[in-house]
Amino acid sequence: MSDLFPFAQDAKAEPPVWREGEKLWMLTRYADAQTLLRAPDAEVIEFQSQIQTIAVKAGRNYDCLVGLLSGILFFRNPPWQKQARASLRRGLAAIGARMSDAEIAPIIDEAVASVSGAGDRSTDAVPTLANRIPILVMAHLFGLSEATVETLNRQGKGVVNAWKRAMPLRVYTALEDQAAEIDQALRSEIHRARQDGGPLSAFLDEMGGYDDREIVGLTFGLIMAGIETTSGLLSSVLYVMAAEPRHATAMRNGELSERGFVDEVLRMAPPLRRPSARRLAEDQQFGDVTLQAGSLVSVDIMTAQRDPALFENPHDFDPSRSSTSLLAFGNGIHACLGVHLASLEGRLLLRAALKFELGLALPDGVDWDPDPTFCRLRRLDLQLNPIQHRLPS
Repeated sequence: MSDLFPFAQDAKAEPPVWREGEKLWMLTRYADAQTLLRAPDAEVIEFQSQIQTIAVKAGRNYDCLVGLLSGILFFRNPPWQKQARASLRRGLAAIGARMSDAEIAPIIDEAVASVSGAGDRSTDAVPTLANRIPILVMAHLFGLSEATVETLNRQGKGVVNAWKRAMPLRVYTALEDQAAEIDQALRSEIHRARQDGGPLSAFLDEMGGYDDREIVGLTFGLIMAGIETTSGLLSSVLYVMAAEPRHATAMRNGELSERGFVDEVLRMAPPLRRPSARRLAEDQQFGDVTLQAGSLVSVDIMTAQRDPALFENPHDFDPSRSSTSLLAFGNGIHACLGVHLASLEGRLLLRAALKFELGLALPDGVDWDPDPTFCRLRRLDLQLNPIQHRLPS
């Protein structure tokens, strides 16, 4: 069977490769990738510090931009990262009941029902389902409006992408303006929560020891992480379900688990394909290759999860595979805090599509994002064909 993801057909797990254009080593074997991601002394690049240095040299003020980036744990190292991670865990535990199947399923059911009207029609499932569902879920978790979270997500995309490369000062200045709007919006929500209570208040009660600027950054980082990677996963779930309808039939018949399907999507199409690079604190062995201390090293998770050393017929979509520890949401101290919620949203989206007996047919509108950092769709035109014979409720 050919790979459902054509851009990954040439993915080949091999020894570390030097990328001259990026000035770093790229790891593509599963064992090498896992070793790097679990290495406690391999430091990520703290891009917010670089932007602060640019601001000082240019006589500019990028405080809001730096503050938001500082709250994204992928860009931070211990001990601050470790302490903040523990605080966020406590905050999420305080609102954990809102992350249950019973709380999330009705949100996803309503979103699917809104696009599954009678008759054949086409919809771009990226904005209507893949992007909208995680926005609705994050709004629910923190007691925010859909419009507020949608605005944060839309404006935050540019802010998050500030780490990718050195940019002209005018771009950083424009991003600072966006960051200032996000900062103001979140400060207003935090102030309201402290006055009126609610889920955000319960979350904030576990965030003692941080000033408001840090809390804004951590809350922003958590919301963005809860949307960006999850939307990539959901778009891939819908794509595979439409491209391989036999799997939907198997799930309807109880022959295939939703978890197995979602895990295989995560293996073949990890939403975060390349996490931020690490700098080695000491010499590190990767198979027969030793990379020296100070080397900048990155990981291609998509290729690593197609390593034939672990996965038989690695380019085949096989949701019946035996469980293997996936790297799709990172590993080690920088592993994503929301992996269980993202997986839950994927399974509940599958369940809703089956419940509403939504037959998904793929026309020509499939457009993958060329960004090598992520695996996600920019457009997914689906023909919605509700099945005539409904299952018992």
